[in-house]
Order: sequence, then C-alpha cells, then structure tokens
Amino acid sequence: MRKKLPHLFLRNPQGFSRKFDTSRNVNSESVEEKSPEIYRAQKDRLDNSYQIFDAKRRERINRRTLDVPAKIDYIEIRFYIIFSDTQFNIKSRFENQFGLSPVRYSNFNKTVLLAVSDTRKFKDFVNLLYMFVRSSDDIPPKGQKYAIITTIHDFEFLSREKVLGYSRNHLVLDLVNVQQKISSGLDQIKARLFPYLQRLTEERRIISFQSDEDTCIEIHGIGDEELFTIADNFDILCAAHSLRTPRIRPDAFNIENLTWAITIHRNPSGHLIGVLDNGVRPITPLSDIVAPHGIDIITGIPSNAMQPSHPHGTIVASLAAIGLQFFKTELNEFVADANILPIRILESFDGMFQVFGLINAIKTAVREHGVRIFNLSVCAQSKMYNEPPSVLAYQLDRLAYDLDILIFIATGNLDEADIQIMHSPEWSNNEFHRYPFHFYDPEASTDCHVCEATNICVPAESLNNVTVGATADNLRDNTTDLTLSRELPAYYTRKNHYDYSRSVNGTSIRQGQINRNISKPDIVMPGGDRMAPSAGMQVFGFGDQGNDFYTFDSGTSLATPLASNLAAKILNRYPDLNMQTVKALIINSAERQLDASFLDKVEKKIKDKVSRAKFGVDFSSLSKGQKAQISKGFNKQNLYRNLVGYGQPDDDNVLYSTDKSVTLVLEDSIANRTHRVIPITIPPYLLEREQSKRLYIKATLCFKTYPNWGNHLDYNSLHISFNFARQVDGALNHAANVIADRTDSFFDQFYQTEAILTETDHDKVQALKAAERKKAMGIKGELKGWSEDYFPLVNKPCSNTQQLDIHIQKDEIAKVSGRIVLVLRCALKDNLSPALDAWAQAQASHPFSIVLSINDETKLFDDFSLYDELVAINNLAPIAYLEGEAGAAEVEVETQV
Repeated sequence: MRKKLPHLFLRNPQGFSRKFDTSRNVNSESVEEKSPEIYRAQKDRLDNSYQIFDAKRRERINRRTLDVPAKIDYIEIRFYIIFSDTQFNIKSRFENQFGLSPVRYSNFNKTVLLAVSDTRKFKDFVNLLYMFVRSSDDIPPKGQKYAIITTIHDFEFLSREKVLGYSRNHLVLDLVNVQQKISSGLDQIKARLFPYLQRLTEERRIISFQSDEDTCIEIHGIGDEELFTIADNFDILCAAHSLRTPRIRPDAFNIENLTWAITIHRNPSGHLIGVLDNGVRPITPLSDIVAPHGIDIITGIPSNAMQPSHPHGTIVASLAAIGLQFFKTELNEFVADANILPIRILESFDGMFQVFGLINAIKTAVREHGVRIFNLSVCAQSKMYNEPPSVLAYQLDRLAYDLDILIFIATGNLDEADIQIMHSPEWSNNEFHRYPFHFYDPEASTDCHVCEATNICVPAESLNNVTVGATADNLRDNTTDLTLSRELPAYYTRKNHYDYSRSVNGTSIRQGQINRNISKPDIVMPGGDRMAPSAGMQVFGFGDQGNDFYTFDSGTSLATPLASNLAAKILNRYPDLNMQTVKALIINSAERQLDASFLDKVEKKIKDKVSRAKFGVDFSSLSKGQKAQISKGFNKQNLYRNLVGYGQPDDDNVLYSTDKSVTLVLEDSIANRTHRVIPITIPPYLLEREQSKRLYIKATLCFKTYPNWGNHLDYNSLHISFNFARQVDGALNHAANVIADRTDSFFDQFYQTEAILTETDHDKVQALKAAERKKAMGIKGELKGWSEDYFPLVNKPCSNTQQLDIHIQKDEIAKVSGRIVLVLRCALKDNLSPALDAWAQAQASHPFSIVLSINDETKLFDDFSLYDELVAINNLAPIAYLEGEAGAAEVEVETQV
C-alpha cells in the first residue's frame, strides 16, 4: 500500500507579463449575401411584427391605471447575429441611432430586450424598417441605408402577457438591467413600486414580497387583479417564473429491522454541512451530529427544521455526514466526517422555492454557524435547451462569490410519474423510452416524453457551485434495472441543457461561439437505479412504524450529499483551503468509469437523421468533410460529457498524494490583460533507464466569477485559461513576455525557414510563423491547445472550470531540459454593464485555484519517490492539515517529515 501523504502548495517563483493581445489574424464574420427576392419573406414577417407591436403598445397604454411618473416601452428583437459591435457596430447603432438600449440578453445574445430610451430616434428605426419592407424585391439590401434591418429575424412588444406567461400566485418577477439612458426613469418607477407592494401587503392583498431591488421581486399570495395591475403599470418587469419544486416519489418499500443498529459519533473538528431541504429529523443514529437549532424559513421557528414529515432531508443528511462509509455494512459504528445544520426551505415537495428566504438562510448559516458547505438536493423545473441562467442560479453564484462557500446542487431527476408511464405496457416498446435513447433525440417526442425533460433543473446551471448527477451504482450489489450498468449515468439523471447543434433565430451557432467547458453536471456520484426497488440504495427511514428503519431509494438527491461529504473531508484535513480549491480537488480526481461506447447506437441514430435531412443519405455514405461537419454538432463523447461531467471523484486522490502520484495546489490571483508563468522542475531520475513513458499530468482550474445578470453570453465576463509549455528563457519575466506576445523578437530565429522566406502570400506567411511559434513553445511537437480559447472574446461565453492533461515522455523531458512552465492568462470582456464595470474597476486581480496531479507512469523506479524528488528541486510546501480528523473506518495517514 502506498503511503498517504499531504498535498503540496506550489510556490515556485513566477514570471509576469502585462500583455494579452486578444485580437487574432482572422477575417470578421459577415452575413451571407443572398438574392434580393429571398428577402420578401423577411419583409412580410417584419411588417407583421410591427403591426402586432403597435397594437400591443396601444393596448398597454389603455391598460394603465396608476399614476407612475416614468413610462418605458420595451421591444424584444431576435437577431440573426450576436448583438455586439464586432459586426456592423450593431450595438452602438441601435443605441445611438435608434434610441434602443439593451436591458437583457438571451439565446447567446442573439435575442435582446431593448428599452425605447429615445422615442424620436425610435421613429427613425420604424421608418428605416419600412424602407426595407417596401423596397423593391429586385434591389439587394447591401449598401442600402436600411441594410442593418436585414439582421433582424422578427420582434415583439413586451406586453403583460409576455412578462407573466402562466406564472401566478407565488412567483418571481425579473427586473430589467439598469442602463444609463433609462436609469432615472427606473429609479422613479422603483420609488413608486416598492411602497405600492408594501401597501398591498398591509391591506392583505398579497401575503408577502421580498426584493434585492436590482434583479428580481419575489411575491407570495397575489391575486390576478393585483398582479395584472403591477404588470400593466410598472415598466421595470421583464419576465416571471414560478419556481415549483418537483414531487418526491413515495418510499419504495420498507425493510423490516428491529432498529437502525448504527451509531454515528460527532466529530469535534468536523465541518458543518448546511442541508437545504425539508428538514432533518434527529433520529437515533443522527442525534449526536445534528445541530441543536436549525433554520426554518417556512415558519421562522428553528425547532421546526427538525420535524419533517418526509424522510428526504434526513436521508440526505445521513449521507452527507458519513458518505460512502454508510454503505460499509460490516461496520456499525462511525465517526462523522461532517456535522449537520438542518435548514428547512420547503414545507412540501409540491410547493415553491422561496428565493430570498433561501438566500437569507444561507447568509445566516455562514454568519452565525460558520458553514462553508451546503447541500441542495431539491430543485425547480427543468431548463429548456440553451436557456440562460435563472435568477436562482444567479443568486447562488453571487453567494458563492461573496461568501467563499460551495453549494452542491443536484441535477434533478426525470419525473417519477413520467418514468412509470414510459415503462408501462402501452409505451415500454418505444425505443425512445429505452436507455440510453431517452436522453437525446430533439426530433422525437411521444405523449409522455421529450428529451428536453432530461435537461438539468434550476438552479443546477450555477457556475460557481458544484452540480452532481448520478450513476446507477447502488453501493450494495451490481443490481440495476433501467440502466445498462452500475457505472453508467442512471436512467433518471439529467444532462447539460446546452445544445450547440440547435439553431437560434433561424441561424446556426457558429464554432467561435461554442464553449464546451460550460457543462453541467460537474461530477457524478452513486445514486442507485430505478424502477425495481432492489436496484435502489439502502438508506434510513424514520423508524416510526417499527419496520421502517431502512428503505430503498434512488436519485441525484442521494448522489449529491456523497459529494458534499467529500468536501467536508477535504476541509477536515486541509481547513485553510478556499472553496474553489476544494472544487478543483474534487473535479481533478474524477474519472469516467467507462468509455462512451454505450452511446454508439444513439450516435448512429442521430447522425443518420441529421445526415438524411442535410444530404439525403445515411451518415456512413458521406464524405470525410461532411462527416466532420455533422460530428461537430453531435457526437457521443459530448453527450457523455453532458451526462457525467468530469466523472466520479476518487476519495483517496481527493485527500492524499502518494510517493508516485503528487497533487500540487496553486491558490493565487491574476490581473486583467496579463500572463504569468510558473516553472516546474522535473526530477532527473526520470531520464534514466529505457522506456519512453514518464509522466502524466492532469490539471483543473476553478475560479469564482461575479455573475452578470441578464446577459447570456457575458454571464461570466472573466476569461482565465492555462496551458503547459517549455520555458523558452531562463528569465521568467521574459519567458512570460515571449508566450504573451506573438511579435516578440525571440521568435525571429525560428522564421528563417525556406518555406517562410520564399512565401509571398501574407496570410500564408502568418500561418507558417504561427506554426513555428507553436513548435518553439511546445513540450511535445508543438504547443497544445489552451484549456479554453478566448477568441472572439466579445462573442464567446467563458467558463470558470477547465481541465487539461499531458503525457510527457523521456525524450520530451530532455528536450525541455527538465523544466516546464504552467502558463496562465487573464482577460475581462469589454463593454461591461455599469454594475460589472464598477466591480471590474474594484478588482486589482482575480483569484483562481489550480490543482495538478503529477503521476509517475514508468513503474521502473521503486527506489525513487516522485514526491520526495519534486520537493527536493521545487519550492513546494505541505498544505497544513489536521491529524486525527478521519472517521473511524478510515486508514491512519502516514506522514512524511
């Protein structure tokens, strides 16, 4: 058995460069030129849009009944292109020329809600619109004054019906973002709206309301008349949501036991996990580890958080407390890894989320109890494909950013009633209902299933927190029912809701706008299988009936606390780490247990469908180029990633290094528009003996981002990425400058090739030079791709979780003279909203965490310890840890002095 050693901080000297040129030598995108007669359908559609727009606007005027001093009209325009200044200066032109100020973005910023900030200029927009509509069908729009109008697919007025949809009674109303040209009017509207809501509360016409006065208002118990009055008169609302929680299925069946026969002891140094659920009953096994006073947002009485009517929260708490130990049936006595703070956020599982109650409960738990880890195994409705982040996800992201906490969020389960119907005799033979076909087929639907129903639920899209899906493993035997194998994503688990193959406003999503690093879930943990109860996990019952001490259950609700438990173990051992480091440690240890071959038939089915629709033949009959085109839109590897994220974490790798596998941690910050390099010296013993395999390095970057509410593409406005390179110069600052600046004179020596010197085409010369630069910086034949491409920064969504790996062979260690560099770069997006700009100005640098696992792949050097050798030649420091924090079942840690 390998010695279990503490992880190490990477503290080698660093090089810095205040350079980051985010431009690139590529041609800007342009709208495809079409025959002029093709525009007739668009002209008719825009004409119809305006007729309806005008009617809805007049209807709104007639509906106003309150004297609100400011009135603002809004128009939602669906564009063919991204609404930014990279193409046709469209953003500036609409604001300056047409008096339209953007207040909310969706559909990757191709759909924009704009405020009419200047009514006179808006008339110019309408005039230009009708110049296009009435133009001759034999005149191309290109070069005409109205050419800008051709970027619009259609538009509509923001009416009461569009704002409210079907949301009633208990709902969250989203507020428009503040823009300078309408800020005064919005202030006047707020000054009337909140006193009006307060008066409705005092008159008992609504039960209650809460608001942060920036993003949303949450209202409980409002009738249609009052709701319609608010929506008709206060021009600050843009959308409404009812955050209904899904039903929890009844207990599958109880297992007869005379008692629980388990004792769980309190861990005096164990961290608290805040369990956000329906409450936690301190049944006998949990009585020592549940905090004496919980938090109850339903009644405000702390003791009620310990009196749930359903065991859901109690089951979650038990798994969060002792994790995978729970399933070691040979043991009956444990020391908890975590103690539990019950936080009751739901009265029943068919109720509504109280957004601000939840937010305030988390703040209270942090302030009064020091909680850093939270578990949220309940969720709201599923997300539509490519839907922007919800207000609940935004609020949780803000909490993670402001408080340095980590919330483990379940993806949610496919609805239990739907599963029962899908596998009833009437429907069970339908291939679309069988595993794994049910996960994805956008063109298929039945009366009881569409694949959008397998998308993650709100708020699982949260970027700063950890989203957890489930495998079918029940941690008891190999029994599964609906799922093919226990290592695979469970039938009920949900997938990432981003699908870049779908069109937006009638146009495809361009490659430069795709970022597959933005993917949820982050990880998976065991959750058991359905439908047979025996395929589920054995968990606690209440014990009220004398035969319900245990029951079988399954779901992402059970997988999520197993991940929360891992975080508690990390903090028990390394209490001073920040929470993004905890996230990076968990993700970096994760592996997918099987390959994606279980999706072969799904991939063939989808590719054949797309191929027949596009080219008239099956996928196998296409040319190589045509196959590549379709595979970019859909392939089994991407679907697998969308189901399991980075895979299932490994308990030991999360917590310990060994003599042959070393985990390095870098907690630092980086300024905007800069690069930095951190050298890592490779032990010379790896140049000895035969065989080429030497090192495998895997690294995960995590950082918390300040979320940009109401802006889909720029929700995360911060780009940080990393790479591995050779150290091109002994002076670290110069090495950073060389990597940061493609025009650095260092590269001139590599341009003296015949191909470059004889080529006359400028673009080809630039391409040849770029190739030479990659060779000069690469550890291998050339520099590998970065963890994330930044280009085009203004039009590309940015992720805050990235991973990169590299195998380094013996000859490559010699090539780089035994030293590589970890390179980081940072850039903020331009044209930020006023709120984001204020944040950016206040941030001198942006914190990040990188976790690197360095593994000796040789199996040749039992007489050498990679751990000891790395420590000897690098500035590495053992992370301060607590001894004796392990549970009773855990092997004692052997430490190195």
